[in-house]
Amino acid sequence: MGLMRFFHNCYTAVQFNHLDKSRILEIQKQRFRRLLHYAVNNSGFYKELYRGIDMDKCHLSDLPVVTKSDMIENWDRFVTDRRLKHREIQNWRCAEKNNAKSYLGEFIPINTSGSSGEQTLIIYHRKAMEMVQASLFNRIQMS
Repeated sequence: MGLMRFFHNCYTAVQFNHLDKSRILEIQKQRFRRLLHYAVNNSGFYKELYRGIDMDKCHLSDLPVVTKSDMIENWDRFVTDRRLKHREIQNWRCAEKNNAKSYLGEFIPINTSGSSGEQTLIIYHRKAMEMVQASLFNRIQMS
């Protein structure tokens, strides 16, 4: 992550601390709808699971629960980028030359610890991970 992008992401995250509750709820609602539409349009798993649900009017509580087992069993259909294939990523991760590299130059694959009894592969897009890091940094600074 570039230093300028990190500071930009930190600044963006800090701005939410100064918004009133109604504005935060409005932004959350917009992002929730955008996320639902993205999932349905880009994941075969979610397209099938959410069939018949109005993405523009539903509440989070209206959506079926998705378990870690569901994700594991449907991994290739679950992800929203069709280039991502579970077996290919696991093979790529095993190659010594790929240590500390991003997959396809964009993704950060991580295996869960398996503390729930099921270990699986989680994959973050580089930009999402950068936002997570900036948000965590801001939380530490505010403590």
